[in-house]
Amino acid sequence: VSIMGEVRRPGTYPWFEGMSLKDLILVAGGLRESAQTTEAELSRMDPAVEAGGDLLAEVRPVRLDGAGAVAEADTFRLRNHDHAFVRRRPGWEPQRNVVVRGEVLYPGVYTLAHRQERLSSVIARAGGLLDSAYPSGFRLFRPEEGVGNVGLDLAAALARPGGANDIVLEAGDEIVVPPRRMSVRVEGEVGFPTSVIYEDGKGIGYYVDRAGGYTAEADKGRTKVIYPNGTSAKVRRFWWDPGVEEGSLIMVPPRSPSAGVDWGKVIVGTTSVLASLATIYLVVDTTGN
Repeated sequence: VSIMGEVRRPGTYPWFEGMSLKDLILVAGGLRESAQTTEAELSRMDPAVEAGGDLLAEVRPVRLDGAGAVAEADTFRLRNHDHAFVRRRPGWEPQRNVVVRGEVLYPGVYTLAHRQERLSSVIARAGGLLDSAYPSGFRLFRPEEGVGNVGLDLAAALARPGGANDIVLEAGDEIVVPPRRMSVRVEGEVGFPTSVIYEDGKGIGYYVDRAGGYTAEADKGRTKVIYPNGTSAKVRRFWWDPGVEEGSLIMVPPRSPSAGVDWGKVIVGTTSVLASLATIYLVVDTTGN
């Protein structure tokens, strides 16, 4: 006999003469907290089923008491090949928790009060932002289905509750409000990768220059700025470059092999080939003579 659904050890178990549904529930470890404790469903092979007919099995409800024992008790017995199904209680689910870290008054774990609770509500419950908070660097990490980092404007979420940036939170969300970082990190194909003190209004070129400038291998056209909230923007060839915020990371990638022709290497290679061909010609000519 088998039992599926909201029991602790679903599976197939040996049937014995006189076995009741209560016996099967106990063998399966008992009901979970999420189980519907008033009724289970049982399917049974009907010996009267005709081959090719529409009827496949006899399906019937079995009344349970509140503790999961069979209310029909000794009057109901299982048969070989019976299948029992214990359904989940409608609306039951464990608490949905989120984590708030960083520059708020009360960091910690918070249980969502209702299904539609939003970011601004949880931030308010956490006591709001500290003076040291950097809203532009806010991050929300959502592990569900590999979503990962969600780029949001925290200042807009708090200013306009219920707006586009004030998203509905889900279980497992991690909210991070970082402190202010008065520097910009420059990495990649620059003379000296380093952190540069942030200067309001300065562009990408300013920070690259202070990191030693571009190297000969730098692909300037693919330079990008990664902002503290996880979003990014790359340089534009015909319009203004994206702005730089405090706490940003400027990445200067190397050129790919197909990005351009190294004429120095081409000349050296061509010269080498021509020299080899000249040598071969001389050998052949000498042999022929």
